[in-house]
Amino acid sequence: MYVVRNDGMECFTELTLRTLESRTPLVRCHRQYLVNLEQVKEIRFEESGTAEMIMSVGEPVPVSRRYLKSLKEELGLRG
Repeated sequence: MYVVRNDGMECFTELTLRTLESRTPLVRCHRQYLVNLEQVKEIRFEESGTAEMIMSVGEPVPVSRRYLKSLKEELGLRG
């Protein structure tokens, strides 16, 4: 698995997403993604009930319907 650092560099790790999620402040937004909420620049909500986050390095990250509600709560958003 690859981890994208705040500076945009990619690093390889053998840790699982579940392990990283439990040991770090990263938040799950999709079955294949964890994010640092402090690095979220923008959130775009789609009509399909999904969303996309734009990270500070410009990288788009999907947000699935499954994790959207908990992510909104974490960010203090309504709806």
